[in-house]
Amino acid sequence: MENELNSLQQALLRASQHFGKIVRSATNPYHGSKYADLNTIIGGIRKALADEGVLLTQGIEVRDG
Repeated sequence: MENELNSLQQALLRASQHFGKIVRSATNPYHGSKYADLNTIIGGIRKALADEGVLLTQGIEVRDG
């Protein structure tokens, strides 16, 4: 388990050196502040992660109501 964690950490470190520029292109209408939306963040990191064999997924949780 420790070797797998170390391998993942190394892959994330290598990937992070190739992340694209994340631009704060969205505006919070309440405060007027700028932020990077989730699509922008994912777009800036997905290829670098994939190149290192790291799959980015989003879990789904179903709740009643």
